[in-house]
Amino acid sequence: MRGSRHVALLLGGAILLAACGATDTSANDVSTTPASDPAATLQMRPVESIALPDSTAYDDHEPTCGVDAATPCTDVQLLDPDGITLDSEDVGRAVLGALVIDGSNVASASAVEAGDPAEWVVQLTLDHEGTTAVATATGNAASATPPANQIAIVVDGTLLSLPVVQAPIDSGLVVVSAGFTKQEAEDLAAALGGS
Repeated sequence: MRGSRHVALLLGGAILLAACGATDTSANDVSTTPASDPAATLQMRPVESIALPDSTAYDDHEPTCGVDAATPCTDVQLLDPDGITLDSEDVGRAVLGALVIDGSNVASASAVEAGDPAEWVVQLTLDHEGTTAVATATGNAASATPPANQIAIVVDGTLLSLPVVQAPIDSGLVVVSAGFTKQEAEDLAAALGGS
């Protein structure tokens, strides 16, 4: 399955969005890959609602795809511009809004050493269109009430995380952090960057 080993690395970790302008990580940059033909399908979408499995709202929204590992999402299912619904063991069922960015908006992906030498992150540099789209979406999310203050990160049809946005991200840099080892960060960067 395309990118599945990279997705498995992230499922237990938290994914964070951050404006990277305050931290210069270029000295620790290990691997930068152009994202001209991503091997993993990345999406960011606003969160419209979240339903826990024991709630009545849970059955109101059928998942778009990816109900179990045997039936992964296809690219066609994930292309719905209006929104998708995905299940996650961690959060329940998330109804996600219109596509903010996808892998085509990633200019490059880098594995970067974080402040702690044992922790690595993946830094995404967005193209102009992606930078504008993320700035608008995170600006809207930062001033919204839960769960609309969250942006979903989806890789290969798997809902990885629903980070809370505290401030607009207008730098064009997005950091994915989940306590990665160096190898895990390099693998994910390569998958998102297409090499």
